Amino acid sequence: MIRGDGSFEFGPQWSDDHYGRFGQLKILLVSSATPEHRIEGGIVSHLALLERDLTTRGHRVHRLAAVPSDGGGRPPNPDVTLVPPPLDDGVPLEYHRNLRSVYRQLRSVFSPDVVHIHSQSGTAVAMEERRIPIVTTIHAAEPSTVAVGGRRLVDWVTKVERSARRGQMSRLLSCSDRIFVPSPKTARDLERFCPRVTPSDLHIMPVGVDLELFRPAAKNASRAVLGYREEFVILHVGRLVAKKGADELVRAAPEILAEIPEAVFVIVGTGPALASLKSEATRLGVDHALRFVGAVPNYDLPEFYNAADVFINPTRENETFGLTTVEAMACGLPVIVSRLGAATGVATPEQAMIYASPEELVSLVKRTHADSELRRELSEKGQQWAQQFSFETVGSQLIRCYEKLVASGKTQSAAHAHRGWGSFWAAALTDGSIRRLRRMHQRMRPRTRGRAG
Repeated sequence: MIRGDGSFEFGPQWSDDHYGRFGQLKILLVSSATPEHRIEGGIVSHLALLERDLTTRGHRVHRLAAVPSDGGGRPPNPDVTLVPPPLDDGVPLEYHRNLRSVYRQLRSVFSPDVVHIHSQSGTAVAMEERRIPIVTTIHAAEPSTVAVGGRRLVDWVTKVERSARRGQMSRLLSCSDRIFVPSPKTARDLERFCPRVTPSDLHIMPVGVDLELFRPAAKNASRAVLGYREEFVILHVGRLVAKKGADELVRAAPEILAEIPEAVFVIVGTGPALASLKSEATRLGVDHALRFVGAVPNYDLPEFYNAADVFINPTRENETFGLTTVEAMACGLPVIVSRLGAATGVATPEQAMIYASPEELVSLVKRTHADSELRRELSEKGQQWAQQFSFETVGSQLIRCYEKLVASGKTQSAAHAHRGWGSFWAAALTDGSIRRLRRMHQRMRPRTRGRAG
C-alpha cells in the first residue's frame, strides 16, 4: 500500500482494456456536503475537483447531498439534488428516509451508470440499489466519541455509538463493488473498526491535488497582493475546530515573536473555534501579529501559499489525508506538521519538519526562520513529493474503475439483495439519538461552568 521509499502506491492499477470504451458515463456522486456549502473542507474540495475532471473528460455528473445548513454559498445548480434536513450534528433518521425516496426518483430520471458514495450518510442509497455498480470512498473510518457524565456512562455511550456506526458502515461496505480509502492510515483504521473488512477489500486512492492550480509563483508578487513586505509569514489553512490545533499555534506565538518580532501568523479558515482563538490571542497579547482571514475559495488559496515563508499543520487528530499539507508542498512552501498530521504518510522527515510537542514546534519555526538553505531544500523536496498526488492520475484511475465495473455487469448490490432494513433503521435511530445527547451536553456545559464560577 506504501512503497519502500514511503510513497503512495495507487491500487489496483487498472489497464486500458476498458478505458474510453464506453464513451460518456453517467455518474452520481453521493455525499453529505457539496461545493454549494459555504465552508469548504477537504472532501468538498475533492468533490468539486472530481466533478470538473469527469465533465472535462466528457462524462455526465449529478450530485446528491444534504441541504446546506448555512444557506448555501452558491446559486442553485441543476446538476445537484439537495436532500433535507441539513446535517449539522450528524445524520438524523429523517435524512435517511428522504435520501432513499429522493434516490428512487432520481434514478428514474438520471439513470446513472455508476454511483460513487463519499459519505457514510449515503448508506441508504447503497442498500436501495441492486443493479448499478456502487463505488465507495471512506474518507474517515473512526467515529467521534461522546463525553457525557461519569466515566462509566462515557464508556457505555461510546460503546453503543461505535456499534451503531459500525452496523451502518458494514452495510455500506457490503453493498460496495469497490472501496477506496485516501491513505494507508485510513485503511488500517477501517480494518480495526470493521473487522470483516480485509486489506484485499480496500484500495488506496489519494484525494488528489490540482497541480495546475497549486504550483509555485513569484513570492514577491503574491506578498504584494496580500500586503506583506518584510514580515516572516507563518501560514495555517484549515477549519477552525479544536481538533485541527490552531490554538496550539496561537499559544506558541509569544515565544516565536520574542525571537522573530517580524513574524505574522496568517490563519485561513473559519469555524466554531474562531471566537476563542481571537480571545486567546488577545489574552496573550499577540493579537497584533495574528491575521484571521476567514474562508478563502480554493482558487485564491495559492496566493496565500506562495506569499508565506512556512506552512504549519498543527492538527491534534489522526487525519485521513492532509490535503492542505500537500497543497502547501505543491506550491513549494516549507512545511512543519504535527506527528499526527504526518501519520497518513503525506509527509515524511525527508520533505517536511515533523514535531511531537509544542516546544518542538517553536524550535522548528525558529530554525526554519534562521536557515534559508533549509527552507530552499524543503521547498524543492516538498514540491517534487507532491507530484505523485496529481488529480490527473486520480481521475484516470477512477474512470478505469468505473468502466471496468460497468463492463463486468456484476455488482455486489445484486449479490446482497437481502439488506436487513429493520436493523439498519434501528442503528440509524440509535446513532441519531446519541448525537442529540451530544448536542444537549454541549449546550449545558457553558451553563454549568457559569454556575460553578
